[in-house]
Amino acid sequence: AVVSTQSTGEVEVLERPESVLLRETYNDRNIFGNNMLGAEEALRESGLPFVILRCADIVGPRDTTYRWWQYQVWSEHFDIINTGFVVPDSLRNMRFSLTYGGDVAQVILSALQKGVTNRVYNVAMEKPFTLPHYLLEMCKTFNNGENCYADFTEAQETYNLYPSNHQGVLSIERAKEELGFTPPPWDTVLAETVEFYGEARLKFTKERNTVLRKLSDNVVPFLSVGILNEVMTKPDLSQTLDTDGPSGPSGPSSGKPLLRSEL
Repeated sequence: AVVSTQSTGEVEVLERPESVLLRETYNDRNIFGNNMLGAEEALRESGLPFVILRCADIVGPRDTTYRWWQYQVWSEHFDIINTGFVVPDSLRNMRFSLTYGGDVAQVILSALQKGVTNRVYNVAMEKPFTLPHYLLEMCKTFNNGENCYADFTEAQETYNLYPSNHQGVLSIERAKEELGFTPPPWDTVLAETVEFYGEARLKFTKERNTVLRKLSDNVVPFLSVGILNEVMTKPDLSQTLDTDGPSGPSGPSSGKPLLRSEL
């Protein structure tokens, strides 16, 4: 978990709870976070000069978690998948940050050039998100904004891919002031990443099949699996099969909870 002060841009030193039981509970709940905090502790105790970058969920081309790519396929072929995006009630209004992968490289180079040491920086895009808002932005890219819908649920164990960090929006003021960090606009990141994965479906067949398998295992109704696989392997997506979506071939999804545009 990353703790930051939004108003001042100060990045705080993270401390574990004094209670051994509570500490073990947190460690078991978030193994990745526990390991990352352990790395920070080791660096601070080593006496070596360091720069720590705290990132939100990484997005952009060549993301090997395949989270973006799955949501992109889901959004583009919503009419075939015909299943609403799963949004737990706990995430319905939760604001979070995303980090563009190229920005991490930018900040590393800037830190090296400026010779900063023993500093901690948050790296993220300026734009905050909620999960419904992010999904709507993705659907609108494929002119599906009025047809995509959400399945809001009280269940906590659901197939939602963002955010993995539930600590809110990251402040990047320190990185901007000390390193001259300037993240690209969200529209640029969205267009570039969508274009990359649009081309990747034919260039990187092994990875594409991994994405389709994940969707098939967790999202896509059995009868739609074959159709989705056929569509994703076509050189020209304009020649995709005609399928009726959740509300028919056109028009908004009647009676379904639509995604919200406001944050």
